[in-house]
Amino acid sequence: MKTERLITWSCIALTLLALWLVYCDLALAVKLSRRNIVRLIEAITVGGLLTSLVYGSLVYLFARDGYLRRRKVKPGLLDELEDRSLLRKDLPRLCVVIPSYKEEPRVVRQTVISAALCIYGARRIVVLIDDPPTGSTNELQTAETCRALIRQLHERFQGASARIRDNYSDFISRRERVAALCALEEMRRVAALYDFLAEFVVRLGQAYTPSPQDEADAFLLTRIISPCADRYRRRAKALVEAVCSLDDVQKEYRRLAAQIHIELASFERKRFSNMSHAANKAMNLNSYIGLLGKSFRIVRTDGLPLLQECPPAAADLVVPDATYILTLDADSMVLPDYLLKLVDIMEDDSTVAVAQTPYSAIPGSANPLERAAGAQTDLQYIVHQGSTAANATFWVGANALLRVSALRTVKTMARERGFVVPVYIQDRTVIEDTGSTLDLIRRGWKLHNHPERLAYSATPPDFGSLIIQRRRWANGGLIIFADLLRHVMRRSGGRPSLIEFWMRAHYLCGPALTSFSVLLLLTLSFSKEFQSGWVIATFVPYFALYARDARSLNYRWEEVALVYALSLMLLPVTLAGVLRSIQQIATGRKSSFSRTPKIQHRTPMPAIHVVLQIALIAAVGVGALTNALDGKLYFAALCALNFALLLAGFSLFIGPRAAWCDMATVLPSSWLAKLLERRRRGLGRQSGDLHGPDHRPGWDTSTAS
Repeated sequence: MKTERLITWSCIALTLLALWLVYCDLALAVKLSRRNIVRLIEAITVGGLLTSLVYGSLVYLFARDGYLRRRKVKPGLLDELEDRSLLRKDLPRLCVVIPSYKEEPRVVRQTVISAALCIYGARRIVVLIDDPPTGSTNELQTAETCRALIRQLHERFQGASARIRDNYSDFISRRERVAALCALEEMRRVAALYDFLAEFVVRLGQAYTPSPQDEADAFLLTRIISPCADRYRRRAKALVEAVCSLDDVQKEYRRLAAQIHIELASFERKRFSNMSHAANKAMNLNSYIGLLGKSFRIVRTDGLPLLQECPPAAADLVVPDATYILTLDADSMVLPDYLLKLVDIMEDDSTVAVAQTPYSAIPGSANPLERAAGAQTDLQYIVHQGSTAANATFWVGANALLRVSALRTVKTMARERGFVVPVYIQDRTVIEDTGSTLDLIRRGWKLHNHPERLAYSATPPDFGSLIIQRRRWANGGLIIFADLLRHVMRRSGGRPSLIEFWMRAHYLCGPALTSFSVLLLLTLSFSKEFQSGWVIATFVPYFALYARDARSLNYRWEEVALVYALSLMLLPVTLAGVLRSIQQIATGRKSSFSRTPKIQHRTPMPAIHVVLQIALIAAVGVGALTNALDGKLYFAALCALNFALLLAGFSLFIGPRAAWCDMATVLPSSWLAKLLERRRRGLGRQSGDLHGPDHRPGWDTSTAS
């Protein structure tokens, strides 16, 4: 650990030294040009662009040092935490909410089972189905299948729970009737129930037949279901061999009953007229959070019914209150000890409003795009952990444990369609978790990243779905940055430290700075005088440690080059998201929420993004050629390297045939369009990716949660 920290600080020093030498070369070039105003502006431009990129490199390096320091934190002993949770009489009430919009039942099932198999006491799991009440036959059937799935899982868990409760009741009855009850025989009964529970868990996974193409199902089986079943079997074996008393038997019954006391339900806000129907995940969550601890009767009207608050005795719907809420995206899974460890953190520090483990990519994919995008996600985990070391944590919405009392301190009210609706998680931008972070810290709450990888999410399998995800991630940071400035400039209260502001500012503005800076450096032609040999040295330390960290996460060296190629290809996508933020700032009109598709078919790319990818490759290629002809060999070599990586990335991540197919959707009805359509059909037959009726190129993904 000390060696890694020493390497990190050496790289920080080398980066700063190289940047200083670049400044010296630029200043010398301006001086030799006799302070020509054009040359001065050019030098300032080059220096500014390089500085913005080095800013990002330094953020990663400082975060890496914080990540290394936080890895020293020793997690609590699992057995001790488990006993404390399962035997505690005043266990905090917990509700798991899973926002879902047009999700495949298979995906919802994975998420629900992972939440149900977490080690914790009694809890409630609610799937917030956000599908519209009307739609195509296929869409309505998908929603109904999801409802039926939740009812089926609820019945299975209730059946297992009832069996354990009945056995517990029988034990209590026997203990009261029989004076000399055999503790050893009673403990064997408990062990048999643990074996029953192990088989119950195994049967939950029997619906899956994992294959190399279905790494999510394989992950559920190998990392969640199998370890959970094995844990129950080990417990059963240990109890059979243990010397015990009747009090020990009763304690084991309590442990057993607590683990399986799970209630599953679904809720659909769009079935009620007085609830928010806004098309985003934030308002889906807000709608249910606003119901916690209340009871309602359903009032029939000519249109959609109303939910009207009433006493519990007269209620059609009773929503139990909760101390904590676990928000879990429908394509995410958590490991069995997730709740155990994060609830312990929240209980130890009452000022923590959000505790999370920023998600990692589900491992095992053979798809090059998923591997490269997954590596970006896994390496971003280091930045998140380093941010917590600098007290600059941002809420990452794929999974998070939220303190309900903290959410109620930031509650506001909004008016929608004539009804007043509560807002706990802001929806001013499409990155609702990031915006709500500042709402919480302004009121003195803290956020915490636990330094273990306990949550995993699927990675978009094709470039079309990746565009939707990354464009959304880049949209909103500039808007929220204004909130950060107001937080910094306020006259009273706890202002952030310089390092906290520095880290938070890059998290919000980094997509804009990086996309503009790299694109301008790769496409603009600068004078030969500004070819500082130290430019490359400013980035070597960052790339060296980035590659080192990727290798430590079991990514191959050649995949690091693909990660860089994917980063280049995503520059126009990131820029599109940034421009949407600027559009919202200028017009005041909120951007629509674009859900990342989770379908088995290929998601088509918008034709404009196909054009942008080709234009980027062409622009960088032309830059390499013109720089070479002008004798700017240094810039020419850099452009040539990036051109080669872009070309390889385009071929591997998109493919010429898929690009032609997506372009065909906007071409006029002509012989060329018909030719491209035939090529698209041929591609679909070869790859098995024929577009179904719900996944055609014109499929609208702009509304969802």
